[in-house]
Amino acid sequence: MNPEPFDDSDSTNNYCDSGNTPASDAPVDDDTANWGCDLCLGGFVPAGTHPILGLVYEACPHCNERCRCCDGNGLFPADTTCPHCLSDALDSVGYVAVFCHTCAGVIAVYPKEVTT
Repeated sequence: MNPEPFDDSDSTNNYCDSGNTPASDAPVDDDTANWGCDLCLGGFVPAGTHPILGLVYEACPHCNERCRCCDGNGLFPADTTCPHCLSDALDSVGYVAVFCHTCAGVIAVYPKEVTT
């Protein structure tokens, strides 16, 4: 069973700032700059360039609640499709990532231990 497609043609849809739950009759404010999210891209903000992961993002502190596990320190690489794909890519170059079990952000990257 396929879900009904989302139709946003009705401009009377009202959402709270998070965009997830119905709120008041106030108009929708889709301009994230008005939320204090000048660089927000779908709930994430650029966090710089990690020496191993490359360009990374972090959860926007204005749009999202801080992760209770990593305190919002999890990084999300720009050039990856899923945690498993990232783990495989890092493994192929001799690294292993530690992921937050709550938000799935990368908390640390370590070289793989060589055992003989």
